[in-house]
Amino acid sequence: MISNLKERLAKRRLRFDITTGFIVLFLISNITIIAFSYFGNTNAMVKVAHNVMQQLTEKATEKSMTYLGDARSIVSISNKMVTSPQQVSVENKQLYSYFINILDEYDYFDSVYAGATNGDYVLVEVNEPRKNYTFKHDVTRPLPGDIKYIVEYYKRSSSPHLHSYTYLNEDQDIVGYEEDDDLSFDHRKRPWYTAVEQKRAFDWSGIYAFAGLNVAGVSASTPLYGTGSGDTFFGVMGIDITLGNFARYLREIKVGEKGEAFVFNDDDHVIAHPDPTENMQVQGQDDLRPRQITNLKRKEVVEASRIFKETFHKQESRFIFKFNGEKYIASFTPLPDKFKDKWFLGIVVPINQFVGVIKDNYILTVIITFLILLVCFFLITRFARLVSQPIVRIAEHVSKLQSFELKDTLRLKSPILEIQSIQEALQALQNTLVSFGKFVPQKLVKKLMQKGGEIKLGGRTKELTMFFSDIEGFTSISENMTPDLLALHLSEYFDELSNIIIDANGTIDKYVGDAIVAFWGAPLTDRNHIFNACHAALKCQKRLSELNKKWKLEKKPQLRTRIGLHVDKVIVGNIGSEERINYTVLGDGVNLAARLEGVNKIYGTNILVSEPIVSQVAEKFLVRPLDLVAVKGKQEAVVVYELLAQMIDDAALLPSDSTLKLAERSAQAFKLYTEQRWEEAIETLQETLRIFPNDKPSQLLLERSKEYQKSPPAKDDLLVKRMKQK
Repeated sequence: MISNLKERLAKRRLRFDITTGFIVLFLISNITIIAFSYFGNTNAMVKVAHNVMQQLTEKATEKSMTYLGDARSIVSISNKMVTSPQQVSVENKQLYSYFINILDEYDYFDSVYAGATNGDYVLVEVNEPRKNYTFKHDVTRPLPGDIKYIVEYYKRSSSPHLHSYTYLNEDQDIVGYEEDDDLSFDHRKRPWYTAVEQKRAFDWSGIYAFAGLNVAGVSASTPLYGTGSGDTFFGVMGIDITLGNFARYLREIKVGEKGEAFVFNDDDHVIAHPDPTENMQVQGQDDLRPRQITNLKRKEVVEASRIFKETFHKQESRFIFKFNGEKYIASFTPLPDKFKDKWFLGIVVPINQFVGVIKDNYILTVIITFLILLVCFFLITRFARLVSQPIVRIAEHVSKLQSFELKDTLRLKSPILEIQSIQEALQALQNTLVSFGKFVPQKLVKKLMQKGGEIKLGGRTKELTMFFSDIEGFTSISENMTPDLLALHLSEYFDELSNIIIDANGTIDKYVGDAIVAFWGAPLTDRNHIFNACHAALKCQKRLSELNKKWKLEKKPQLRTRIGLHVDKVIVGNIGSEERINYTVLGDGVNLAARLEGVNKIYGTNILVSEPIVSQVAEKFLVRPLDLVAVKGKQEAVVVYELLAQMIDDAALLPSDSTLKLAERSAQAFKLYTEQRWEEAIETLQETLRIFPNDKPSQLLLERSKEYQKSPPAKDDLLVKRMKQK
């Protein structure tokens, strides 16, 4: 066991040494502080506790007054938005948009509403997805996830009467609507309305149960008056705040691990408590079940409330009391607002919860603490700056190099000579790896870096998707450009297409003149290698089309590239000699992919793929069969397909309607051709050429169908087009 410990200590991390030194210094400083603080002055500690309690009380009171004051201010100025009962309507988008803006600005408001004397009523509330709202009328249907606001509307001023819910998304677009004939709710009978109707002035409601919700709260309401002579009263506007919001801000008040803040009224009913189970309960629409303070779980809080009520007669007070052998400090403050009943804020905290006991030798303690912390800070900062930080950054950079992440450059400012030498060596290594990655597939280099092994000759058989591309007429293009301009033009072409291939998880094998040779599925396994290769081919053609438009404006030659794709089991690995190795692919399948690229010349197509590719991704890509082809050097015929578009995932590669029609008609014609139904095939191909007169594959197949109609082949002969060129 001791030997294991010694071995671990001998190979410990630098972080361990730094942390250990910091802990030792920290313990020394704190033990010294505790030793001097042990002889502290209890009276000074109590004074500090009183000050802290006062700050907590002021903070909590200010927060609660912000909630209530905002509600009163907003509702008092917002009644100018509604000047007639006709405006209390769901058709009044300006009104409910204004209500929505209020709810967005003040997230502690639960709803904003307006009700008219004629029975019309509009309410806006925020839909909270975590509440799992359902449609109001059909509770079996959950609301769609994009619903942000709910507008409830009662229309009684004209027939037919209506009760509706309008559901809006974040942009206030209507995404749902329902209505029913339930007119049982009448705002004119609710407490917030009747009180304001009688007083004709702003009023706070008492605590009551919100209609349709199993929550209690208070409402800030103000009368609505029409413009013109007499300023006729026609309704009430209000804002709801649930008691749950008061409980929420109480949970945000930091009163220590064992402290507790709560709000109660003059009848000793708990209005808001950080523990939801201690709050006022609602059993029905109007049935409130308030919890008495005497029923709270924390008995020291019950005791503090009893002392406050019996000794201080519910006047603002702050006092210390003892309960079950522990001292507590309590603060009780009336909330300065005019409700139906008076509210109080109570805070009860154990005295030993307060940090920073003041001692008779306070000045000496502060000086000693400051000196110790200053020494610790200087040593740790100096040590970390000179040793830890540069080494940690070096380790992180080495890890990036091992993962072949070569974009970032390591820049360190360190006076330590060894660190400077390491930085220079790492920069040289990074430059070498950047250059190495231009000659060898980066995925292979990354794999070798991670394994840490030596490159060895050899290969393995694996199913890969091969990609061959070639620029049409490149020889004539190169003859009409100077070498430097040609190199720049070709470099831009290679950069754009290579980036697309690499982004699609492809591996660039080599560049042969103007051709690109690539494959998918190695060195890293790619289960979607066929899909990724087809996607990259289509994207290359799309990007080349965009480049040609740019080159045309720049008066540069436009390039047309042909691509061949084939999937097969081939040999992939490190091929070459002991002195020079190339990571590449070999096999018959590689040759077929190269031949398919060349077959594009005959049919005037851009991308040709083999039948094995189509059999695996037919539902994801749009293809059309062209011909039965035996490429040069092959006796066996294969069906070749033109890759036209991608059907999923990428909207930019989706087919047009004309492309879909061409693919459908081509497939129909090819089927008739292979079944040797010459007359029908000719008719279908002629119809196709009337729609697509420049479609070369249809022209070629039509010519051959006419030949076979005149001189039919033997029944068992394959209708194979044998290629005499690559």
